Amino acid sequence: MALNDKTRKHNDMDFQKDLSEILTNAKIGLWAIEMDEDKEPRMYFDDVAREITGFYEDMTPEECYERWYKRIVDSAIDSVQASVKEMIEQGKSENTYAWIHPKKGRIYTRCGGSLDENYTAGTRLWGYHQDVTENMQAAEIALQEAKRANAAKTTFLSRMSHDIRTPLNGIIGLLEIGERHPDDVELLRQNRAKEKIAANHLLSLINDILELSKIDSSRIELAHEAFDITELADEILTITAMKAAEAGITLVHGDCKDSMIHPYVYGSPLHVRQILLNILDNAVKYNVPGGSVHCSAEFVEMEAERAVYRCTVTDTGIGMSEKYMRHLFELFSQEHYNEMSLYQGTGLGMPIVKSLIDRMHGKIEVRSEVGVGTTFTVTIPFEIAPESEVANNENENEEQVSLDNVKILLVEDNELNLDIAKYLLTDSGAQVTTVMNGDAAVREFQNTPVGTYDVILMDVMMPVMNGIEATQKIRALAREDAKTIPIIAMTANAFVEDVQAVKNAGMNDHLAKPLEMNKVIHTIGKYLNK
Repeated sequence: MALNDKTRKHNDMDFQKDLSEILTNAKIGLWAIEMDEDKEPRMYFDDVAREITGFYEDMTPEECYERWYKRIVDSAIDSVQASVKEMIEQGKSENTYAWIHPKKGRIYTRCGGSLDENYTAGTRLWGYHQDVTENMQAAEIALQEAKRANAAKTTFLSRMSHDIRTPLNGIIGLLEIGERHPDDVELLRQNRAKEKIAANHLLSLINDILELSKIDSSRIELAHEAFDITELADEILTITAMKAAEAGITLVHGDCKDSMIHPYVYGSPLHVRQILLNILDNAVKYNVPGGSVHCSAEFVEMEAERAVYRCTVTDTGIGMSEKYMRHLFELFSQEHYNEMSLYQGTGLGMPIVKSLIDRMHGKIEVRSEVGVGTTFTVTIPFEIAPESEVANNENENEEQVSLDNVKILLVEDNELNLDIAKYLLTDSGAQVTTVMNGDAAVREFQNTPVGTYDVILMDVMMPVMNGIEATQKIRALAREDAKTIPIIAMTANAFVEDVQAVKNAGMNDHLAKPLEMNKVIHTIGKYLNK
């Protein structure tokens, strides 16, 4: 029996030791407060509580209480007093409050306690203190980030409202001018050119927003196709040269073909084009009258069997401050926002550029000086492609196509889009039959003889039956041309994964809205006489 008592006592001591270590490691200190009548309040701390508060050991209990209370931040006094009152009246309470540490400054402590009902000389409370400063700071950072994100969303909506309405206002205004002067041929011609510019600007803005949403949710997919990087560079420079000439800016560049040792590569040419055009557009847009843009592209090295290329763009423009450059790749950053009437931009371009380059395992660097100009350096690795594969792609693109007497079933639920597409296709020589939903398309195809149609242009999002389901039903029909008739999607969903989705459904190809007739004709031509 004595042995059992001794063992129990030893186990109790071990438990107390373990509990003490747990409390110490968790930075939980113990305290007690005594409030007797006609006496100053007294406060007692264990070693951990003293470490949390920074109070030294030879302080009297009265000094401990006085200094503890005085260091409660003003905004927390009411909640601490309420917590003490709750302990006395209801037996227990817990509270987290800010407190001024003598050396560390503002800290946060979680305090819980209860009433000692066995104390008869007055009132005694006891409990724990835990330093939760790190947790509270993390919560504060998260709160600030949430506020910042909310502010960014507000900025986004405000700026998008402005930027979307601007070209829309231009288009509507130009149309109204045309209605008032229907016989002024030259004015109408000039206005049509301006309407197209405004419409393309609006389309570019919408594409940026959609691209950004894909990047933000990690849903964007890069293409992996063979292309000639020197031809892409020439195309980009040609586009930029026209924009620079219109703005009175000199574009200086060398012949990059000599420095492109491995011109045939695999990659996503659409996104490479997007990256470089964005940087070059900014170099022109944020330049000064009579300024210049210098552009060079070169092979750097082979790295892990990939050809690394570097493009450098230097302008003599307005430049950026160091402070701004730290936020250059954040959403909606724009150094000269008050000058938007002169330098139009949404703040979406550079975040998209940075995200795309990161996805390509590349790197972007920037140097800038206000009033002097800016230099962007982009480095991207590419897998080398065989010349034969690039040549095959180019031969397909160069084929001349005629739609004369091509029989097309056009499926589109929007009447305006249907009328426009039918007019342009008919004007190009095609014979067009129209239906306005997928179910009607299936019935039309099913009820006509084999060979009635050469191709089906199929909208994807439609009432009654969408284009995906309609395609699957057509492919499942028991007739010889059901599996072979070309079905080409027409959709506003223009990303790589959208293209793959329609192909998985049985469609042959994909056309992004708004439709460009050259692309429509070329795409249809790929499937004629096959």
